[in-house]
Amino acid sequence: MTQSIQLHYRRLGNGPETLLAFHGIGQTGAACYTSFAEELGDRYSIIAFDLPFHGETKGHNRSGDFPMTPAHWKDFLDDFLTNTGIDRFSIAGFSLGGRFALVTFQLFPERINTMYLMAPDGIRIHPLYRLTTQTAAGRRLLHWSLQRPGCLFKIAGWGQQAGVLAPSVVRVVRHLLETPEKAQQVYASWVNFRLMKPDRSALATAIETAPQKVWLLIGAYDRMIGEKTVKAVVKGLPQGNFQCLPYGHAGLVAGTARWIRQNKTAAGGN
Repeated sequence: MTQSIQLHYRRLGNGPETLLAFHGIGQTGAACYTSFAEELGDRYSIIAFDLPFHGETKGHNRSGDFPMTPAHWKDFLDDFLTNTGIDRFSIAGFSLGGRFALVTFQLFPERINTMYLMAPDGIRIHPLYRLTTQTAAGRRLLHWSLQRPGCLFKIAGWGQQAGVLAPSVVRVVRHLLETPEKAQQVYASWVNFRLMKPDRSALATAIETAPQKVWLLIGAYDRMIGEKTVKAVVKGLPQGNFQCLPYGHAGLVAGTARWIRQNKTAAGGN
């Protein structure tokens, strides 16, 4: 089945260089990247997308029977870049949005000036995510569980008491699942984006060709996506292009914007 993608977006900043920006789960593009506009709006014109099932982008096929693929994404970007007259551009991806940034970099490496990856999802696939999204039975189990968040909250609470889960992780779980609408958004995103992941070999080749283009930033206090999760990318980067900043998951985008502003090398593109 052919899947047509249409994404709502907001333009932030008025700089001479285009930055395509992809937000995290449960966010909108404009809310996620306001800090980028405040700190870097004189350098970048930021196109902050609302990903499917978020903000003003109306997602369809919530069942996940026809998930989005890199091929769908390439078709969308080809049309978008042609229609907007964008040739070269930079990209930013936070958390879930890291999947979209990574696939974009793999598909268009020669057109990208700089990529900012902030605690990116999609580099290492967690076994639990694979279990609950890659098979029909797993998706049914995931859907059943998300319809009963009280059970998940209890399990998360036990995990926190046992020292297995950090309090910040438990807070994120509660925030993402606090209403039936939010729980449905999590389900739709997880199952429909399960194939939106880079080809590891192609990504490694793209990074090796121009490692100076890639900036990988994680939070020192981030218990959601930390250094161990992103080691596969770290290995191919110059030492200075991997930064551990003094923030948690929620504060990383704003912290990254401030850090880029203060570091001319990171903000210099090519």
